[in-house]
Amino acid sequence: MMKLTSRLLSHLETSFQKVPNPDTVRFTVLTSVPRRTTSLYPYARDHPRCFQVDYLVTLATEVERPSPSSATATKVTEGDSDPKVEANGAQVVEGKGKGKVLTTALSAHLYILPQHRTSILYISKLDSSGHPNTKTPLSRLFITSTLSYFLHHRPTSHVRIQLFARSQGQYLFPNSSEGPKKVLGGLGLCGWWKGVYEDVAASSISNEGNGYQAKLGMVLPGYSWDEARGMLGQRRPLADGLEWTASAPFDTPLPSPSTSSSSSSLGPSSSLGPTSSSGEITTQSRPSLASLIPSLPDDPKARFLDDLISDRSQDPQRRHNLLKPKNDSEGSSSSMPSSSPGKKKERDPLKNRAKAEDEAERRFTHATLEAISVGEYWERMGFRQECISGDVTGFFTLESSPSVSSSNTTSTPMTSPSTRNPITSPTALPHAIVDRILSALLNTDFKTFESSLDHSALWENQVKSLVVDEIGEEGYKACVGSVEGKMGLEDPAPKRKEEAPVTMLQPRKKKKVQ
Repeated sequence: MMKLTSRLLSHLETSFQKVPNPDTVRFTVLTSVPRRTTSLYPYARDHPRCFQVDYLVTLATEVERPSPSSATATKVTEGDSDPKVEANGAQVVEGKGKGKVLTTALSAHLYILPQHRTSILYISKLDSSGHPNTKTPLSRLFITSTLSYFLHHRPTSHVRIQLFARSQGQYLFPNSSEGPKKVLGGLGLCGWWKGVYEDVAASSISNEGNGYQAKLGMVLPGYSWDEARGMLGQRRPLADGLEWTASAPFDTPLPSPSTSSSSSSLGPSSSLGPTSSSGEITTQSRPSLASLIPSLPDDPKARFLDDLISDRSQDPQRRHNLLKPKNDSEGSSSSMPSSSPGKKKERDPLKNRAKAEDEAERRFTHATLEAISVGEYWERMGFRQECISGDVTGFFTLESSPSVSSSNTTSTPMTSPSTRNPITSPTALPHAIVDRILSALLNTDFKTFESSLDHSALWENQVKSLVVDEIGEEGYKACVGSVEGKMGLEDPAPKRKEEAPVTMLQPRKKKKVQ
């Protein structure tokens, strides 16, 4: 049986083999067992068959440990009730030589819809600790390699990589913004992610150009397409066959289970038309937001959908009309005599009533969202507080699907052909364990280099203890890997000329004539 986590780990190790990193880098790749979920399209009339897999991937760097500090050791081990953790913590703090510090961490969710041959990879959080201070772009290579893995070893034939870029001091490394970490502003962060998406898409085309095509789309809420392109610019030429479009996330419904064309299967909706000549989003028909835009964790799109439902629910007459049963005579049929046992007679009316209420609620939410056009939705999104809170934010989308000439191309290593269900990796963990490990990371301190070293070691001990308890020592070893440090290798990427900072609305000063 295929070890999925090991494949991602092997992919990361291979990507870092030619990097001129002076220090050893170590990876931890944790995935959850695929589980059924109905939360992706909660307002759709019919929930599609969907499985969710959670990912927590970290990159650590091996560095020289500073001289031991008794104060630091006391601070780290104080209050720990677990003797094993306390002993390990003290041993790491007082140890000599090298230590490991967490450098980058990624939390992501993969949604697999087998019947629609579609997967959605949602980048929930990506953060760097700011340690150690190195010129090698480890974080960029780390995220680029991770995203490329899902296109090279695609879960389904159609893959969408979705991200909402918003600048904050820290996401996964507490107090790291108070240390040496350089936090990019909104515009700089959007430009950084734009470059990452271009690298991932170009890598996909170069490796799978014989069967798949890639589409890049971005929307900066509150800005027109021309303004967005002007602010982010194009620092380098795009690969052949790639171009950025003003495509909002999920501007086309899921592929139909019966055909490879982009047609809706979650309700009466049709795909969006092309963008206009000016690059603005246009529609030829009105698909329902309920079956078009998924509800992803901690995502502004999902919160906006919830607010739209809440606002329309305030109209009692509209809600009454939508919740009214289609056929009033259906309710009276349940009171007819039945030859079934007494218990069934008592349960059936309650079960039928609950089912009817649930169906009516679905009709209400679906009709509410169907009344709002996609263009109106994204126009109003530009006025949402979390999108215009004084800084630039951006939605980035990468869609990869079989080209028209090779529509029969299939590459589904994560999906079982017989059951059409995701294959469970032997090293997969229960969702609660992955969530617990993520919560443990959020209870650390990365303000200083010393505290980052200590808390990285303590977190690693917690990970090992929890993983070994679930899948054993060999399973834990399959979740961690490393690439040794090396010197003397040339940087595979050509050095670029240093660019002057971009200034907005600032005329260039003329030189004085002597």
